Amino acid sequence: MNHNITTLVTILTTPQHFPQIKEQLIQLIDSANLPLQCHWMQLDKVNNKALKQFFIRQSQLSPSQPPSKGEELPSLWEVRTETAKHCFARSQDKGYACVGEGNNLSELQKVRKTYNSDTILNAVLIAEVNKQGRVEVVLSTYDIEEINKTDKSNGKPKPTAILKKVSPEWHKLQRRVVTAGRKSELLLQACKLTADSRVIDGTAGFGHDSLIMASSGATVTMLEQNPIMALLLLLEKQRMQAEKNWQGLMGRLDIGFGNMVEVLQKSPFSLGGVGVGQTMKADVIYLDPMFPNDSYEGAKVGKEMQVLHNLAKPPTLQEEVALLTTAKSALTNGGRVVVKRPKNAPYLAGVPADESWENDVVRFDGYFARYI
Repeated sequence: MNHNITTLVTILTTPQHFPQIKEQLIQLIDSANLPLQCHWMQLDKVNNKALKQFFIRQSQLSPSQPPSKGEELPSLWEVRTETAKHCFARSQDKGYACVGEGNNLSELQKVRKTYNSDTILNAVLIAEVNKQGRVEVVLSTYDIEEINKTDKSNGKPKPTAILKKVSPEWHKLQRRVVTAGRKSELLLQACKLTADSRVIDGTAGFGHDSLIMASSGATVTMLEQNPIMALLLLLEKQRMQAEKNWQGLMGRLDIGFGNMVEVLQKSPFSLGGVGVGQTMKADVIYLDPMFPNDSYEGAKVGKEMQVLHNLAKPPTLQEEVALLTTAKSALTNGGRVVVKRPKNAPYLAGVPADESWENDVVRFDGYFARYI
C-alpha cells in the first residue's frame, strides 16, 4: 500500500451513538497517525439486506468515471444530517474529507479527487456501542468477483456469498491463549520464545498469532500496513484492556501502523515506547505474508483471510525479498525469522529455510541468525 495516499473508509453508525463513536475513533486515528479519511453515514438500522444493497450500489461506482448527475444511493441509505456541520468534517490541511449534505455518490468522487484518496469501495466499518457502553467496530466487505455474478433467472446480483463481517475477536482465543505451549502450538515450537524475548510481528493482520506469542511472556510489537486493519487492532486492544484477566497480556503488546520494511529501515525509530532512540532489534521477527488463495490446495480458507484478500494483495517476489532481507538484518545475535506458509507453498522469496515445523495444513520456516 502506498502510504502517501489516504484511504477513504465509510463508517456506518446510528445518530444516537454518533458523537461517542466519532470522538473515540478519531482520537485513535489521530494518535496513531493513520492515513484514513472517514465518510460518516448515520442510519437508523444496519442489517444484512441493507449492507448488500449498499455494496451492490457501491460496486457500480467507477473511481475513473463519475456517476451521472444527481445519481444517489437508495433512499434506505440517506445520510441523516441537516447541514454539513453535522457530518464529521476536518480541515483540508488535516487531510480529512468534509462530506457535505445528502447522500449523492458524486460526493465520494469529489472527495477522492480533492484528496487523492485510495477510495475503498468494497469495505465499510460498522460502529456500535455495546451494553457496557464500549465502542465495537466490525469490518464488513464483499467479494469483488462474486458480487458481479448474476442470477440467471432474473439477471440481478446474487444475494449469497457477498457479505462478510469480521473483527479481531481476541476474546474467542482465551482458551487457546491460556493453554498455549510448545506442545500444543506449532508457532511456539518454531519461535522458541522466553519471557525475555522481544518479537516483531511484521504482518499483524487480525493479531491472533501475536496473542499466542505474547502468551509466552514475550513482548510483541505488531506492525500492520493497512490503516483499516491497524484501526481495528487498536480498538481491539483498547477493548480488551478493560478486561481484568487480559490486562497483563495487553501490556506486552504494542501496535503500530506501517510497512515493516520501511519501519525497520528507519534508524533510530520509536514505536509504542519500544526502540526509542535506538535501532530496533528483535529476538524473533515473525512474518505471515498474504499468499494467493490457490496456495491452500483444497483447504478451507477462513472468512478473515477472505476479507484480507479483498483489502490487500499478496506481495510480489521483489517485496518478499525485501521482507526477508530486512527481517534478517534486524535480528539480535542468535535470533531467528519465522515465516508462516501453507504446508506445500514455496519458500518466501524462494529462499530455503534452515529448519521447518509443519502439520497437515501449515508450515513455519525458520531462518537463523547464525547462518546470516
